[in-house]
Amino acid sequence: MATQLSIIPVSKPNVFIHNGKAVTTSRYVAEYFEKRHERVLDKIRSLDCSPEFNEHNFVSVEYTDTKGEKRPMYEMTKDGFVFLVMGFTGKKAARFKEAYITEFNRMEAELNHQYRKADPVQEYYTLRLTSEAFCNLCWLCRIADNMRKGAYKIYPAMRELESPYMGVCRDMAMETAPTLKESKRILAEATREMKITADKSPNWRRILPWLHGQYELQKQ
Repeated sequence: MATQLSIIPVSKPNVFIHNGKAVTTSRYVAEYFEKRHERVLDKIRSLDCSPEFNEHNFVSVEYTDTKGEKRPMYEMTKDGFVFLVMGFTGKKAARFKEAYITEFNRMEAELNHQYRKADPVQEYYTLRLTSEAFCNLCWLCRIADNMRKGAYKIYPAMRELESPYMGVCRDMAMETAPTLKESKRILAEATREMKITADKSPNWRRILPWLHGQYELQKQ
């Protein structure tokens, strides 16, 4: 006797782009999984997730029902959706979850493709600082540069000792170099016309030679 397989037809889930993210809503999830919307809302509100996860993956919004009244609803990301439907069990639910995740992946791939096609737009900002604040920023850059150099020197010893701070030390020594290089270039460019004169504060007179030296190094 031949075994008959029951094939569950799966329609296309409703996933859309909002604020640069692929999202769906609690209404769409309720409709797709054939659940009451109120039950899905209760499930979202009772999820045992951190406030940070909730904030990044669920947004409380409203929709207008057929009577023209405002009703609560949630927008959710792919991660929020996955967290929500973990408790939806059964073969039918499994098929629906797979279809939803596939559609999320498709929309995210389409979004990434759009970003790659878009012409990059360079944004420029003007920052207004007092002389003292600007001087402090320059000193902070020098301190960070010295800390990076120190971390680079002690990292081999910390690795040998298997120190719990080994990873932090490595990041400080290796990962911050490009950012610091660019920061020094920006500050050196911004101060290249400044002269070391008597009216400058002692802090300026001490930091300017270093910055001007960095400017010369950047040009080499």
